[in-house]
Amino acid sequence: MRNVGTGVYLGDDTHRCRVAGNDITQTLRDGVSVKGTSMDHARVSDHTIDNNSIWDFGWGDIHNRCGGVFLWRCARITVTHNHIHDGPRYAIGTDVGNDFEIAWNLCHHVNLTTSDTSIIEGGTAGDWRLPDEEEERRNREHNWGNSIHHNL
Repeated sequence: MRNVGTGVYLGDDTHRCRVAGNDITQTLRDGVSVKGTSMDHARVSDHTIDNNSIWDFGWGDIHNRCGGVFLWRCARITVTHNHIHDGPRYAIGTDVGNDFEIAWNLCHHVNLTTSDTSIIEGGTAGDWRLPDEEEERRNREHNWGNSIHHNL
């Protein structure tokens, strides 16, 4: 897949999909997006993203949350054995999700344009409308059970 907005998009009410063995390049946004719109993460769940080559991604959405793989408001997602490189921001990003396994991925040459992210990022977007205590409570409720291991 090449010269597209997003390589693969899995949204609300999708379950148990497998994205595997793809070459994804020259995207404006994420290589693979798994995004829900509800705080009920089970509405987008149990997907596998495995053995993909994702490179030269995200150049149209540099200053937003974009990555080779981006997970948002979803649950029980497995991201394994992917080769992700040459992007302006992170290789794998998560925001508000639980029970992810991110393992055995090869990630390099990312953050080529920005320096406010990491190679693999697990975070929660700030909600500036909320008082600090309420935002901290929200973050604790919605980010748990994630495992990041054996990545290079």
